[in-house]
Amino acid sequence: MKYYSCKEIVTEWLEKNGYDGLCQEDYECACELSDLMPCGETWPTCLAGYKKKDETGEYDFTITPGKNPDAKEQTSVSHPKKKG
Repeated sequence: MKYYSCKEIVTEWLEKNGYDGLCQEDYECACELSDLMPCGETWPTCLAGYKKKDETGEYDFTITPGKNPDAKEQTSVSHPKKKG
């Protein structure tokens, strides 16, 4: 039986639902799928979002909360059900 980490579950869900990463609206914190959760934490306040150019020029990119407007629509991720 395979056990899934929170990071694996979140990564798979983000990919299948057209998101580019995670962000926090209250902090200067964003991570893209290629480097998801570099802080080593799974913050309950992280929001799914899409990557775009940082208009301030301060950062290489920013993650904005919400759906990537160019993503294909997919709605579910399946994981094995727990036998019980």
